Amino acid sequence: MKKGALALLVIMTLIFNSCFEQEGIITPEIINYSLNQVDSIIVVLNYNQKVLIDNKLEIYFEDVVSDSRCPINVMCIWAGDGEVKLKFKKDNDVTHEYLHTYLEPKSVIVYNYFIKLNSLMPYPEFGKEIIKTDYKVELIIKAMQYH
Repeated sequence: MKKGALALLVIMTLIFNSCFEQEGIITPEIINYSLNQVDSIIVVLNYNQKVLIDNKLEIYFEDVVSDSRCPINVMCIWAGDGEVKLKFKKDNDVTHEYLHTYLEPKSVIVYNYFIKLNSLMPYPEFGKEIIKTDYKVELIIKAMQYH
């Protein structure tokens, strides 16, 4: 009985962990990720969460400033736009940047890293309000090469 329970626990742990480990995607549970000069990664951050890159750049999903994206299954004149506020911290230096889903800027270079807002989730649905804490951002991060 104990061996069966232990085997079940091990299997459930492996299944649970595989749900969160997608190649190239970093969830907020991972505190630090190292990039070399040719890598780019996709980072998914929940609202009010942060990730550390190369033990020096902290990226924090601070706010959804606006979300006017056209809801699913609705005919709109334009696609709309989502705007997010990100905080970047390196050493004692802090800067804030605003990135967009449709309008510019969609990307920025901060502390020698290229950061692009790849998506803002969830996508709006007609008649459903999105609570700020339900938002996630997907960022593409690339270390810049300088010769």
